[in-house]
Amino acid sequence: MSSIYRLVILVLLACGASLGAPSAVTAGFTFAAGLQAGQSVTVTGIGLDAVVAVALQSATKQSIPVLNLTKTSTALTFTIPLSVTAGIYTVALSPGGTIPAALTVAASPAPAPPPAAAPAVAAPAPASPPPAIESVFPAAPIPGDTGFDFEINGSNFNPWPGQNIVNVDGQGDIPFRHNEAPRGCDGYRKNPDELPCLETSNDGRRLSVFGFQRRYAYQGPIKVRVFVNNVPSGFTSFTLSRVNHRIIVWLTFVVFAVLMYIVYRLVASGIKPYIIAGQKYSRLAAFVLDKETNSYSLSKFQALAFSLVFFFAYIYLFLCRALVQWKFDLPDVPDNYPTLLAISAGTTAAAIGLGSVRGTKGAGPVQPSAADFVSNGGMVAADRFQFFVWTLIACIGFIALILMQDPATINTFPTFPQGLLYVMGVSAAGYLGGKAARNPGPVLKQVKVAANGDDLHVDLIGTNLDKMAKFRIEGAEQDPAGGVDGASQAGAQQGYCTTLSFDLERASGFANGDHTFEIVNADGLGAQLPFTGNPMDIAKPAVLTAGTGAVDVTLTIQNYRDKSVARWQAPGSATTQDLQKLPQFSPPDQVTVSLVPGSQKGIGTLTFVTPGGATETTPLEVQ
Repeated sequence: MSSIYRLVILVLLACGASLGAPSAVTAGFTFAAGLQAGQSVTVTGIGLDAVVAVALQSATKQSIPVLNLTKTSTALTFTIPLSVTAGIYTVALSPGGTIPAALTVAASPAPAPPPAAAPAVAAPAPASPPPAIESVFPAAPIPGDTGFDFEINGSNFNPWPGQNIVNVDGQGDIPFRHNEAPRGCDGYRKNPDELPCLETSNDGRRLSVFGFQRRYAYQGPIKVRVFVNNVPSGFTSFTLSRVNHRIIVWLTFVVFAVLMYIVYRLVASGIKPYIIAGQKYSRLAAFVLDKETNSYSLSKFQALAFSLVFFFAYIYLFLCRALVQWKFDLPDVPDNYPTLLAISAGTTAAAIGLGSVRGTKGAGPVQPSAADFVSNGGMVAADRFQFFVWTLIACIGFIALILMQDPATINTFPTFPQGLLYVMGVSAAGYLGGKAARNPGPVLKQVKVAANGDDLHVDLIGTNLDKMAKFRIEGAEQDPAGGVDGASQAGAQQGYCTTLSFDLERASGFANGDHTFEIVNADGLGAQLPFTGNPMDIAKPAVLTAGTGAVDVTLTIQNYRDKSVARWQAPGSATTQDLQKLPQFSPPDQVTVSLVPGSQKGIGTLTFVTPGGATETTPLEVQ
């Protein structure tokens, strides 16, 4: 029995030694001479079936995975990749370390075998389908801190990461530092020294490249292909973006803002701020302000909105093509864009023409507001409402479609459907039709009042003033005491006048102080204007001396309103200039203004505008 026990113990020890033997190459093993890329290599030893990966390492420490690895416990067989250049390499086993013998890859073909030796005929390997690239995502990868990241999507890639080679046309194989399974590159992505890294999906349909570096600063469009088992796919093109896509949006805003600032400076050089009822409006308001009614113009707003939207979109499209797609040409515009522009410009021109023939819209409240876009004379107009809403829909939708497109693929403006153009045309026609069908609205230019016993005598100057109108002061309706007299307006419908004169019952209390007067025509259209019950009484000043330098002029003014602004129209000048300095008031009645008389002699006009919006003028003689 003791012999049997000893035999069992020896067998168990032999098995344990066999299982625990590490991978080892045969002592003194050397590689055959004259090997070249594409040939098979066999390594002998013990425990070699435990090896999971084999790679060739060059003198630059670049690691190149081998192809077609097969293994037994005593032999490893693999193929030298076609991408390997001539040189001396170290073969690394994982696990197992490096093989002491160096592998020399020759640049010239191996010598042909002697004629007498009959070559062995190997059984043909079963053909595998070639790899195919379907797309590269994103179409224009953006530069990051560690290079470019992108995905190659397709089919028939090798699920084993080391068996896929990504080749760049004209640049060669991408020298990956690591070849990993999904999520395997996460630990290397923040370290440029560990990149580039390649991940392969388990289904062999996606290769993820991290940390790819362009060869030179102006490298944009490139072509890539994939080698699997030395079988290449076709080349697929994509573009390396110059900048991050978010920078394109911000850069568009910057360029657009610079252009608008240039336009603003041009406007500011020739147009002065406009003052309505004591409130100053910027020069930009001139683009949409109707100075005849002191209200915002809807047709001007649409023309301005369409222009700004198209300017912004064109700048964005140009930057996308130049900085992302590397296309250095001016983008085209869609064929139906001129149609939409013609609708907008034609509507603006037609609205101005109708205003001159039919008369203006109602002035409405004293100060212009956004409500002017959908109202007329203080009343909401359906035709203006639908025209305004369709303008907003077209503008917002156009910008949204531009910004939501991929900067790598956008080539032109979104196309306006024919149905939308038809709706925009009908909307414009409805707006113009409503403008033509409505009566012109009232416009107040001056309100003068004086107490007449318990009543208030009122004189109105303006256009489209209706004798059958209703009158309000501070929002309270006032009843006329007797009839309303007026001077008929030439070319206007019956009952419309340029002046009205009447008394309001028991309204003498409004003969003092500043108030707001409102007229509402019989059709409901109205207008408002501030007035003062005790207007300024300006004494005639001394004669001014002509000249181009500023001079101080002191006037005696009864009932002066402090913090009023002043305007000066020099003799022979067609424009009124707002004086930059506020008039200096010295109670009780001394007011000093600084103005430039001008080089031309004659009569100029000095106008004061109170904080409430009332105006008083006086002529000044320049000699």
